Amino acid sequence: EQGKGNVRQVMFTEERHIAPLREMLDSLLAHARNARGAGFRPYLAIQLTHAGRCSYDENMKFVEKSVVFNPYTDLGKEDEIHYLTDGEIEQAEDDFAHAAYIAMQAGFDAVDIKICHHYLLRELLSAVTRPGKYGGSFENRSRAIFNIIDKIRALCGGGIAICARMN
Repeated sequence: EQGKGNVRQVMFTEERHIAPLREMLDSLLAHARNARGAGFRPYLAIQLTHAGRCSYDENMKFVEKSVVFNPYTDLGKEDEIHYLTDGEIEQAEDDFAHAAYIAMQAGFDAVDIKICHHYLLRELLSAVTRPGKYGGSFENRSRAIFNIIDKIRALCGGGIAICARMN
């Protein structure tokens, strides 16, 4: 909920969402078989995101969320930006893994972890001046990405492929 990038963004965050998501996929697969033949099955991937600087809160109010001060964009508006704590980043890791588990249970073949645009994980890669375990060295700045992959593998085993879009 805290990483939505659009007030109309669809979210599947709880186990109760597995059945409706599976119904949607079954309908999609039936349509694909009708259009392309009985043996056709598209590869199904779903994007997992945290919008970071382009986030909305639970009240659908724009709340810029960042992991590090950016002197080019943040100067003079530091009080308007929510800088995530290490604990909030760890929660985001868990949320990514849980979303991957839901996607696997629903029948997706892969999850696409977004590490691009102004999203949280892309910004972490540039958090050279951030103190603590998610900033400074490249090992620290990439920590959340590798933690997410490890957590997905721990929850899903080999049941779902993991890919990423990076810039």
